[in-house]
Amino acid sequence: MKLLKSTSIAVLLLSATMPMQAFLINLFKPYDMMIHPYVDYATETIQAYATVECGVSKAKAWNADGEVSSPLSIWTIGQCPAQNQRGLQMLEGFGVDSPITQLLTKIDANNNGERGNLNIMANLHLDVAGTGAFRYFFLEQCAVSLYLPFYRYRLTDLCIKDLTPQEDPPTPQDYRTHTFLTDPAVFVPTVRELGCFEVTNWERTGLGDISLFFDWQRDFPQAKTFLKSVMVAARIGIVAPSGRHTDQDLIFAFPFGYDKSWAIPFGFTLETLFAEYAYVGFDIELTQIFGQSGRERVHTAHDQTDLVLLGKGNVYRDPGIEQQYSIYAGLKNLPRGLNMRAVYQYRKHSTDTLSAYDNCINSAIANESNEASSLLDSTLHMAILRMDYDFSVLMDNPCVAPQLELFARIPFNGKRAVGNTTIGFSLILDF
Repeated sequence: MKLLKSTSIAVLLLSATMPMQAFLINLFKPYDMMIHPYVDYATETIQAYATVECGVSKAKAWNADGEVSSPLSIWTIGQCPAQNQRGLQMLEGFGVDSPITQLLTKIDANNNGERGNLNIMANLHLDVAGTGAFRYFFLEQCAVSLYLPFYRYRLTDLCIKDLTPQEDPPTPQDYRTHTFLTDPAVFVPTVRELGCFEVTNWERTGLGDISLFFDWQRDFPQAKTFLKSVMVAARIGIVAPSGRHTDQDLIFAFPFGYDKSWAIPFGFTLETLFAEYAYVGFDIELTQIFGQSGRERVHTAHDQTDLVLLGKGNVYRDPGIEQQYSIYAGLKNLPRGLNMRAVYQYRKHSTDTLSAYDNCINSAIANESNEASSLLDSTLHMAILRMDYDFSVLMDNPCVAPQLELFARIPFNGKRAVGNTTIGFSLILDF
C-alpha cells in the first residue's frame, strides 16, 4: 500500500507522528499459551472458560534508557527534566494566522535548555481485564478457539511541574513563558483550546480485539527411562479490530488492542516431560500487524516532544512486527490434578513507520522525524507464575470437568514500556 503513496511525501514525512500503539504495555492476551488452560486434545470436545485479572498497585514504566520512570515519561532519555515536554517547541510549525502562532509571538521567548519545559507525570492502574473463551476440539489434535477480551484502565494523580526558571525577579522571557503557557493552571486550558487535547485524569472501559485461532497439538511418547514424551503445538489466528482504539484527544489514551488494525499471530510450542512429573518448554509467537490509514497527532516542528502535540495529519501506519518468547518449567500431577508453572517471557514491538499523505505537515521536520522516540522499538520482560487444579480427579466420569487456574504476571524490566503487575484466575469447564 505504501507504493501507492507519493514517494516524495513518504520520504519527507516518514515517522512524523506520535503513535500510541508503538510502545509496549502488558495488555492481557487471551490466547497467550503461558496462561492457557490445560486440555487433553484427544479426549475433550468443548472447553469454555472465563478469565479475570486485576492490577496490583500502579503500573511500572521504563524509559528509552531502560530506567524506571513515570508512564508519561517512557519516551524520554534519562531522568533529565529538560528531556520532558517542551512547551515552546509545541507551539511551532503552524500558520502565521493560527492562534497557536499568535500565542508563540505573544510569549516571544526561546528555549534556553529549561525555559518552556514541563515535567508531566501520572499513575496508570489496571482495574480489571479478562476474556470469555470458547474452544472446539476435533480430530484428536486440532481445535478452533474464539476469544473476546475486555479492559478497564485508569490514569490518575496527573501532575504538571513547570520547569521554567522562577528567579526573583524573573527575566521577561521567563515571566511571559510562565504566565502564558507553562503555569499548570494555564497549560491545561491552553492545550484544550488550541489543540482540543485534554491533559487530565481519565477512566476508560471497553472491549479488546476479538480473535479466532486454529490450534494443533500432538504428544509424541518416548521410550526412554528419563524422557517420557515430547509435545509439539502450533497455532495461527486472526485478530479483528473490535477493541477500543486510541483517543487522539486524550493524553496517553492507548488502544485496547491493535488500534483499528487487523493482525495475524502465529506461534510454536515445544515441551518435554521428564520422569512423569517435571516438564520444560519454550514458546515463540510472532504477530504480523497490518497497516492502516487515519488521522493522528503530528509533529509540526523540529525538537518537539511526543507526549503533547497540537497538530493532526493524515498518515498511513506500517506497524512493526510483534515478538514474544517464553521459556517455562513446571510440575504436573504432583499430587494428582495439581499443576504448577513458572515462566520467563520477553516481548518486543519493532519500530513503526508512518507516511503522511496531506500537506498539513511542515517538511522541514523531515531530517529529524526518524528520531521520534515514540516510534522506536520497545521491549518488556515479565515473569509469570501459575497454579492449576483439575477437579475431575475427584469425580467419577463427569460429563463436565471443572478446572481452576490462579496466575500472576510480574513485569520487571523494559524499554519504552509500561507493565502492570497482575493477579488473576480462570474458571474452566471441559465437556
